[in-house]
Amino acid sequence: ALIPGLVGAAPIQNIGAYGTEVAESIVWVEAWDRLARGTVRLARDECGFGYRDSLFKRDPERWIVTAVEFRLSRTAPLRLDYSGVREELAVMGATAPTAPQVAEAVRRLRRRKLPDPAVIGNAGSFFKNPVIDAIAAERLREAYPDAPVFPAGLALSKLSAAWLIERCGWRGHREGDAGIAAQHALVLVNHGHASGAQLVALARRVAESVQQRFGVRLEPEPRIVGARF
Repeated sequence: ALIPGLVGAAPIQNIGAYGTEVAESIVWVEAWDRLARGTVRLARDECGFGYRDSLFKRDPERWIVTAVEFRLSRTAPLRLDYSGVREELAVMGATAPTAPQVAEAVRRLRRRKLPDPAVIGNAGSFFKNPVIDAIAAERLREAYPDAPVFPAGLALSKLSAAWLIERCGWRGHREGDAGIAAQHALVLVNHGHASGAQLVALARRVAESVQQRFGVRLEPEPRIVGARF
């Protein structure tokens, strides 16, 4: 809900938000293999899906996604435990929420928290939420009790990149036309005429400050063309 992009980009990024990701609904992805010079159809388990990741993203010069088949359920369980969803549904008066009502609640939350790409240039969340060793995450929470920490599999924990960036003082920061959104520290924005190089340079400084303060490495979520992060 309210994620910018096209169908062909969805499996590349394995787009997701509010407790779900597109890989859960994909049956197969058809792609042009530039190495073999032919079309291939890859089942979901062959796509190497991970957190905001896929084999298409890891080898971008090889694959061009041409089609995706989805399997959708009419009775899929609703994801209501993500922060703010139940509260927003209550405000909407949705005591027995339906899937369209949950989607609308997510759209309302995202409109309040994230800048609209149609109004100010941005690519949505710029950094992945880092996944680290659970013991290291617990040490971080001991030092910073308000740090959001979520389970992320066996002996792993996921941190909030937005919280890390905001604690380093970057939220609302602006250098010329390159900046960090005032609404959400995870979003890089272009206020008008910032170049790609200026935005990447700002993102690098943000990541370096988080590394220095917390010892946590941030990785970009969108694919960066023409530069290394």
